[in-house]
Amino acid sequence: MYSIIMAHPLTPTRLKKTLQEKGQAFRFIFFLEKKDAAAILCAGCSALITQPISCVIKIIALFLATNKLYIHSNYNIMKDKITKEKVFKHPIDKVWNAITKANEISTWFLDADFKAEVGYQYTFNSKGEDCSQIQGEVKSASPYVLIYTWIVKDTPGETTVTWKLETVPGGTKLYLEHSGITNYTGETAVAMFESFDGGWDNCMNGLFNYLRQEVDAG
Repeated sequence: MYSIIMAHPLTPTRLKKTLQEKGQAFRFIFFLEKKDAAAILCAGCSALITQPISCVIKIIALFLATNKLYIHSNYNIMKDKITKEKVFKHPIDKVWNAITKANEISTWFLDADFKAEVGYQYTFNSKGEDCSQIQGEVKSASPYVLIYTWIVKDTPGETTVTWKLETVPGGTKLYLEHSGITNYTGETAVAMFESFDGGWDNCMNGLFNYLRQEVDAG
């Protein structure tokens, strides 16, 4: 059975018709409060789609026809990863230190036992009572690329976080990617996507404020 979560108010009727024409079993789980967005879940594969409903229906038809999620290159789909970009008005080494030094990470992000060394088993801890420990292994730490696995304690999924820095006119461009989110299954994948997406927005803001304060203090 395919589990489908839809958001658009007109989607259920049109989607039901499409599924009936395909002769597939289906069920609706719940509706998300997001305009023109939808999530498709099946056999551990999930996708968040930000497209008009007509495009969503076409994607679902392709999905049902191939028994897997087939994505046309013209569709803007956030399937397996979250990406963020930001330009900081700071030298690249300043930004690099902020994302690789445990004492700096602990100031603007989470309490960190971290070393930018391949193979290092790190932990991130939040002071909040309801926040789970993050743990993982550093996979790459060659300036200016940092890659580590990301495991939320007591959850079954392992994802990957990648930081890339590039010197640009006026400062440093930071590219962040959090991938492998479809390693989670079902509703958990959607919940984790939304949690990570909002969390990394807060993270980027925290880094920006930290670096600005460092400059002001200097």
